[in-house]
Amino acid sequence: MVCSKCNHQNEGAGKFCANCGAALAVTLTCPTCGKIYPAGTKFCTEDGAKLGAVELPPTCPTCGKTYPIGTKFCHEDGTNLSATAQSAPKPPVQSAPPPPAPQKPDKPWIDCPDSDTKWYFEAGSGTLTIGGEGDMPDFYNKTEMPWHKHKAGIKKLIVEDGVTSIGSWAFFEFENLKSVTIPDSVEQINDRAFVKCGISEISCHAEIIGDCAFSDCSNLTKIKLEQAENVGDNAFGGCKSLTEVKMDKVVKIKDCAFSFCENLKRASFIGVKEIGEEVFNWCSSLRSLTLRKNVKMSEELGMDVPDDLNITYR
Repeated sequence: MVCSKCNHQNEGAGKFCANCGAALAVTLTCPTCGKIYPAGTKFCTEDGAKLGAVELPPTCPTCGKTYPIGTKFCHEDGTNLSATAQSAPKPPVQSAPPPPAPQKPDKPWIDCPDSDTKWYFEAGSGTLTIGGEGDMPDFYNKTEMPWHKHKAGIKKLIVEDGVTSIGSWAFFEFENLKSVTIPDSVEQINDRAFVKCGISEISCHAEIIGDCAFSDCSNLTKIKLEQAENVGDNAFGGCKSLTEVKMDKVVKIKDCAFSFCENLKRASFIGVKEIGEEVFNWCSSLRSLTLRKNVKMSEELGMDVPDDLNITYR
């Protein structure tokens, strides 16, 4: 490349003159005929070859000698170098990064009536989620709740933190409901909330368990009430799979709370101050009952309670 300042013939594809250090004008060389063009020229006027590739010094394929760019023939054996001139490999075209994975859309929440709570049902997993703030609304029959149309598909219930009560009749006879998650924020489970559900265990910090709240849950085997103060009438009546109950922190258990729990063998109510009438109606398997010494209770524990029931006071 000839320097425009000192006319020195520079070899190779340098950016500055080897004689005076001046910046060299960028030129393009046709890879076919070797004609030199100013920068910006796109095609050779002689043969239409596309310009723009950076040339490498030609190497003779016969003797292996490398010559300056523009040399057309090998000085050793006369081999035509223009036919073998090489171009610098173009950098690999980088593929565009893959598009980000689509984000899951926000849950299509539906507001509960007359309440600041909301609900969402995911059919694929059979999960009903109750969210929002405050008390759930109460319902007054077994078809009034807005998620009733999904009843057969609801297998799991998740109540989110912030909800403070579970409404009456909310899950009445939801027999396919097997799993329930109740947060510490729930203070009250209202009347008939889970009648005839398929749940096998319940654990919560609710202070009030309403009348018939879990009655006829025939699969229920485990009850864990951490802070319950009042257990309502017939709250666990007809829970035929219950074999043991321990409610040492409960203050009051109302009438018939465990009626027809025919397989219940042991019950411990050390913290209970008051027990209603006929709490153990038709609990024919009951063998052991532990109570606090000064408990207030009816003399009638219930019909069909075994005569040899062992009662211990602590």
